[in-house]
Amino acid sequence: MEIKGLKEKLGVTDEQLDNLRALRVQAEMQKALMMVNIWRRGGNIHGVNEKATWKRRKKNKAAKKARRNNR
Repeated sequence: MEIKGLKEKLGVTDEQLDNLRALRVQAEMQKALMMVNIWRRGGNIHGVNEKATWKRRKKNKAAKKARRNNR
C-alpha cells in the first residue's frame, strides 16, 4: 500500500525503497525457515530428547495394553 506523495514528502530515494523491500522479503524468508524448522521438530521450539520420548511412549503403550486387559 502506498500513500500518494509520501515518498516525495519524506525524501526517500528509490534505492532506499528497494533496500527496504529486500529487507522485508529477507525477514519473511527467515520467519518461514524458522517455522519449517519447528515443524520438522514436531512443533517443539526447544530441543527434543528422543530417548526420553521413546521411553515415555513405550510406558504409555504398556499402560494402554494393561487397561485393555483389565476391562
